[in-house]
Amino acid sequence: MNKSKSKSKSIPFNDEEFSSLLHKHSSNLIAAQAITSSNTARTRKSFGHYYYISLDDLIEFQEQLEHKDALNELIDDIEIHRDFIKEQKHDEIKSPLNKYFEINIKEIKSEGYQGYMAVEDLANEDNNEESDDKNTSDDELELYARETENVENSNEDENLEETVASESSSMALSIQEETEELSEEDQSDELDSKAAAKEISKVSDSSETSTDAELVNWKKVYGKAVGRSHLKDDPPTPCQDAAIAVLDPRPAILVADGAGSAPNSHLGSQEVTKHLRAAIKSKNIEAIQRKLLDQEEFTESDDTVNYAHGFIKEAISSLKKLSQEEGYPIDSLKCTLLVAVLGKQRLFWLKVGDGFIVIEKNQSLQLVGPIGKGEFENRTNFVTENIRSKNIHYGFVTSRNITGVAAFTDGTAEKLVSTDGKKIAGAISDFFNEIREDKLTNDKLTQFLEDPQVWATPWGNDDRSLALLSK
Repeated sequence: MNKSKSKSKSIPFNDEEFSSLLHKHSSNLIAAQAITSSNTARTRKSFGHYYYISLDDLIEFQEQLEHKDALNELIDDIEIHRDFIKEQKHDEIKSPLNKYFEINIKEIKSEGYQGYMAVEDLANEDNNEESDDKNTSDDELELYARETENVENSNEDENLEETVASESSSMALSIQEETEELSEEDQSDELDSKAAAKEISKVSDSSETSTDAELVNWKKVYGKAVGRSHLKDDPPTPCQDAAIAVLDPRPAILVADGAGSAPNSHLGSQEVTKHLRAAIKSKNIEAIQRKLLDQEEFTESDDTVNYAHGFIKEAISSLKKLSQEEGYPIDSLKCTLLVAVLGKQRLFWLKVGDGFIVIEKNQSLQLVGPIGKGEFENRTNFVTENIRSKNIHYGFVTSRNITGVAAFTDGTAEKLVSTDGKKIAGAISDFFNEIREDKLTNDKLTQFLEDPQVWATPWGNDDRSLALLSK
């Protein structure tokens, strides 16, 4: 950055204040890079170090960004700190950042993990009404849209192609195929914060981050593991689960579980999640998501139905294309589907078949949507050409105070949610906390999903996948 003699003096921060500033904005990699770039000096005093940040340099850095609002919160904190120094004697009254340090950093205890609490462990706890209500009550979910199964529709037994035939083409999830491979995104997930900050310092790449400050601070982790029963097959059956989480242009989760009876369903689940990831990233769909998920005003309309059904249409389209290209019967590719997409005002969720979506809201875990079993025990529904609209469940939840979102297949649910959905294991909260503290990576999550002790008989026969978002 070019220095100018007319610039104002740099603002001093002591050790605690500087640590608080970094900690408070650590999940915003652009802000972390900006702090580093605008830190002009460090001096050592008898009572510790002082760091000096140039607000002018910071604003200059902001001007180079395509999405300038990514630094608004950081600049606000620095301006508050500057005004505090002007008005108060620093050694007499604690600054806001000093207070933040005492609350959020100084008192943190490294107790380590107490193990992943399985559902069977929950059964041994005091099973009172208050405990159950804390984890499972959905009174606060504030669903904005109905679940499709609760709508009486004389045409509900028609297949999806007939149900949404009248949808406008502009609302369909029409996208161009992405050419990037999944492995490339997986590699980028493993960048440490320093490497990521260096990448973000290339201002031309700033468009890869979320465009809204409210959506910048989310982090993602996802993984999967093959079930023990599949390994016993001759030849072994590949993992039929697929899980993806994305942050750009907004946080979203996609999880699919291939039908055990469908020989090529492992390919179907992979294709569906990959294709829908591209759909969420497309400019056309992002414009729709801004309208439905980011605006304060919201009324249920054809747009909400078209948006939800658009995911299913795109999933079916991807399976048809794979079937034609590889010669597989399309029914051999069928899979379940879980979708969660975050916005500034609300979260969209969608379910076809079993599996679970759990949110952390107001510091409690809550189940979203129905359990997802079919009409008969041990049967579920799948994304197929003749899917019925009554088997597509979706809704909108206010995103206010949501700090975590998880989606996982029924194999993973063996250890995380009771069969009736009334008990949710505290391990999910542990995962969210580990992600916030950058302690949980894709590799570590996969290790958990593969751990033979955690998934000892009678658990672990089915494939397991889990995708998480946390802030």
